[in-house]
Amino acid sequence: MELTYYQKNKDTLNFKRREYRKTDEGKKRKKIDKWIERGLIATKEEMEFIYLTWKSQYHCSVCGVILTRDGQSGTTCCMDHDHKTGEYRQILCKACNCKDSWIKKKKMLESII
Repeated sequence: MELTYYQKNKDTLNFKRREYRKTDEGKKRKKIDKWIERGLIATKEEMEFIYLTWKSQYHCSVCGVILTRDGQSGTTCCMDHDHKTGEYRQILCKACNCKDSWIKKKKMLESII
């Protein structure tokens, strides 16, 4: 059985992929792919606008805290979207994004009970 192109060049391709992910374009692609995976529905132009907004916004739209991009703290910059429609809403800190989601779940549970 003959090896495929990928099998023959696996190490080189993986190296190139890792190097690409370190570039600004690679980081952008990874972030947008993550948003799509989480349910964001938008055109290519809208994704570009959302990414540029996410990249350039320095304060949470709700509480005004200075946003970070470390992925660890409650002030991490998050893209908020409607989980039913996939529509983009705003840029929030992680704390407000989680709080918003919890409040909606709580209201939904209260309406069922």
